[in-house]
Amino acid sequence: MTRIRPSAIAFAAILVFGVASLAQAQKDTTHPYTGAVTGTITALDATTITVKGPDDDGGSFALNGDTQVMNDAKTIKAADLKKGWSVVVNWDYASVESKSKVAKLIEVTDAP
Repeated sequence: MTRIRPSAIAFAAILVFGVASLAQAQKDTTHPYTGAVTGTITALDATTITVKGPDDDGGSFALNGDTQVMNDAKTIKAADLKKGWSVVVNWDYASVESKSKVAKLIEVTDAP
């Protein structure tokens, strides 16, 4: 019977895990698919929220049935949000090809 040396087993393990980590590292960083923005609600209707950040960042985000809205530890409805409130909007693109952003989670940080 042939004995496999421990160093051969270690080499094989490093090779397998090294290749697996390289495969995971092939991520497209030229087009981020998710993001977050902190700012003030400047416009709001049943399907869209617009947020302006401190550095003129922000934008408009679609609201849908999957959008979760939190105020402190309580879940609230998007209809409960008000212009002027400070929020953090966590968003995803509607699809890989889309420039449309969909709000996934809106967290109220200050409600005057």
